[in-house]
Amino acid sequence: MGRSILPSVKTTYTTLSGQARLGGNALGLTPFETKTLDGPGSRRLLITGTPARHGPVGIEPYSGDVIGFLLGEEEEGDAAYVTGDTV
Repeated sequence: MGRSILPSVKTTYTTLSGQARLGGNALGLTPFETKTLDGPGSRRLLITGTPARHGPVGIEPYSGDVIGFLLGEEEEGDAAYVTGDTV
């Protein structure tokens, strides 16, 4: 289902390998990299990539690249951590 909605959204945030695989409007982030979306007025949403993994230590060669996201504005305590899918 996820791939079917890609053409209808402006930007899809993913890993660097996800960007290469999906193309189009996919934007890959590395852990701790931040992108900014301008909102109404002077509001801005910060999207920061976070380290993540799909299982216990050592699973990385099998699980592939994984990333989480921290969403927030520029005010202390306003951030929310978002995971894609978890194990």
